Amino acid sequence: MAIRLEDEYPGKVEPASDAYPQGAARNVTVSGDGTGTPLEAAWFNDNLGFQQALLAAAGATPSGVPDTAEESQYLDALLSLITPDLDTVATMIANTSLSEGDWVGTQGYHTAGDGGGNCYEIVAAGTGTDDSGSYIDLSGTGLQAKGLFFDAIVR
Repeated sequence: MAIRLEDEYPGKVEPASDAYPQGAARNVTVSGDGTGTPLEAAWFNDNLGFQQALLAAAGATPSGVPDTAEESQYLDALLSLITPDLDTVATMIANTSLSEGDWVGTQGYHTAGDGGGNCYEIVAAGTGTDDSGSYIDLSGTGLQAKGLFFDAIVR
């Protein structure tokens, strides 16, 4: 359903490359010469469709404020779809769909002892001693959360 620029606008886009496998937009060489990529509804709607589908899938309503690199509702929507919202250890324990080898992260420090700001690997029960920190028993699931502590997410 996504358009391929080289097919949609032959001769008016940069050819496919490793950086842009479906081609890249190109400016005109001289004003009015027709060599640049036209800003047409199909191309523009292709991007709008993705953005709107992303917000809809995340259950988000547009805020009315343009996104920036510092505050992006589209990035928030994407992250909410690929990372479950497990803001406390209690929430993580209540999540019954965890399997050995899964990774989860808690968002961090809402209340004392919530396990926030940590990343956990789900491991077999008995792997470590439950100390409510580095290892946490996941109540009757036969699993434990093995904590890896961090101060910030590195991307």
